[in-house]
Amino acid sequence: MGTGRRLAARVIALLALLAPAGAACAGEAPHGTVTVATLSDYPPYSGENLPHRGASTHIVRAAFQRAGYDPEITVMPWSRALAMTKRGHYDALANVWHREHRTEFFAYAGVLATNRLVFVKPAGSGFTYQRLADLRGKLVGTVRDYSYPKPFLQAESFHRHPVETLRRALVLTARGRFDLAIGDALVVQHTINTELPTFGRTLSLTERALAKDPMHLVVSRKIPDHAEIVRRFNAALTRMRADGTRTEILRAHGLRPG
Repeated sequence: MGTGRRLAARVIALLALLAPAGAACAGEAPHGTVTVATLSDYPPYSGENLPHRGASTHIVRAAFQRAGYDPEITVMPWSRALAMTKRGHYDALANVWHREHRTEFFAYAGVLATNRLVFVKPAGSGFTYQRLADLRGKLVGTVRDYSYPKPFLQAESFHRHPVETLRRALVLTARGRFDLAIGDALVVQHTINTELPTFGRTLSLTERALAKDPMHLVVSRKIPDHAEIVRRFNAALTRMRADGTRTEILRAHGLRPG
């Protein structure tokens, strides 16, 4: 059975596990619809054409349903999702790193999954990453509006060049326009395997990560009951951790629990 068919089979099998949890919550008073923005180009965590629109989207939907909400999920590019949720056009946004400047606009809920940020280099490159000083003189492709770790953004010994998508950063790295690109290891590998298969032998990932960054659900502070939404979501997510549902969802999408 191919990888795609195995993944689909595991996700379908997971529905049997989720059914009792949904039934257990059937008596809980409904709290209405909650609108959630999630990312269109962030596989395997989020994407329009992924099973359940990705692993973290799957977790978000299951947790909100347990909490007594009807989640209405819309997939869109990161920049738009961030701006629309900040203004309160959407109640919540999935897959957000914790950054202090964002707490003014968002109330942070629980962790959905954890990113491992690595550098991508042309195959055959002698580059190894141990510390930021190793980036001296390099041109690093980044994704526009992503909030990378502060030390990486503030360093002046190398140059960062933002582009619209990780795919574009990978293509430019493979072609020698960038020395390196940066991204989550699983997202990079998924993008290469599904969108850039001919680049599989021309790019490689550093073993050492720049950072491990948990991804959260956030709720817009423009929403009057944002604190209550966070409280109910976190309670449901805690129950999902305790009974193994979150772990099973991650494994069904090929991810390690973290």
